[in-house]
Amino acid sequence: MMCTIAGCNKRVSRWRLRAHLEQEHLLFALKNSSSDSSSPRIEADLTLKCSQCSFETDELEDYNSHVQNAHESGIECPIPGCSVRFLLGDMDSHFSSMHDRSELEQGVLLL
Repeated sequence: MMCTIAGCNKRVSRWRLRAHLEQEHLLFALKNSSSDSSSPRIEADLTLKCSQCSFETDELEDYNSHVQNAHESGIECPIPGCSVRFLLGDMDSHFSSMHDRSELEQGVLLL
């Protein structure tokens, strides 16, 4: 996958993305640096951009969760008794084709 930092054209495997960000962009070092005023602090405005859609965030955990749920394995239907998995973008289609309104109203998640 492409690095998620704008302007970096490096391709890395998904499992190497975190190491690449730490080594090449100091993302975690900057975010986790000491708040002690005696230590030098570098301010940075880094945005992680999804290469498959318009999603953007400055949190790696949010980015990884987005990729997993929206583009890879998806999420499990929240309606009790339904174990279908679908990508986030397919949620409306799944609900309209597989569940009637009463199921949605009785479900834990009201849309």
